[in-house]
Amino acid sequence: MINKDKQISNVAIKQVALLAIILVLAGLICFNLALFIPSVLGAITIYVVCRRYNFYLQEEKKWKPWLAAFVLMLASLVILILPVYFYRRSADRETWECPGLYD
Repeated sequence: MINKDKQISNVAIKQVALLAIILVLAGLICFNLALFIPSVLGAITIYVVCRRYNFYLQEEKKWKPWLAAFVLMLASLVILILPVYFYRRSADRETWECPGLYD
């Protein structure tokens, strides 16, 4: 005979199955979006660094929000991104130049 007290209910089985499906889908999404994690972390870092200056420009200097955001984006491009770009470009050029290779 089947003991009703020790039998797992259908509702609990469905809940566990749904939870397993959700976890598998979340894992697949995280795995496929793993290439974007450094970009998101960089964007969060730039936001944290520029947040104080954004509030200063908007509240103290009474700039419009779009103008303050534009100036900070331009400043972060010039101060942070362009030096890294030119450094990387010069490092790649040195890698590809092989003196004496075709002599």
